[in-house]
Amino acid sequence: MPRPHASAPPSNTIVYTADERGHVVLDTAVNGAQVRMLVDTGASLVTLTPADARAAGINPASLVFNGHVQTANGTARMAPVTLREIRIGQLSIYDVPASVLEHINVSLLGMSFLSRLQGYEMHDGKLTISW
Repeated sequence: MPRPHASAPPSNTIVYTADERGHVVLDTAVNGAQVRMLVDTGASLVTLTPADARAAGINPASLVFNGHVQTANGTARMAPVTLREIRIGQLSIYDVPASVLEHINVSLLGMSFLSRLQGYEMHDGKLTISW
């Protein structure tokens, strides 16, 4: 029976298939609330729509829109937040820097989450996440 290499840490892997446009949309739990998120390696931060932020327990009145970001649709105002937890299946990442953006219609799973994984790879229309 083969023995595992002592130098290789144990890891878990999940594989997701991209849709017909090449996008990967995941069902996540943000602070316990169900949120559909588009995986976006071009987004520095996890980004929530105002509605998803509200569902995740973020009080809209507490948001301070003091930043501006460039999006595909132009400049948008951004409010920085820290998310207690983002969970995908058995994977949980805690204390994730994020933002709430005005006028976006889908939340984005950006690099402030992805960079904390052991790895991720997009190949042949499949996203593989390991932790």
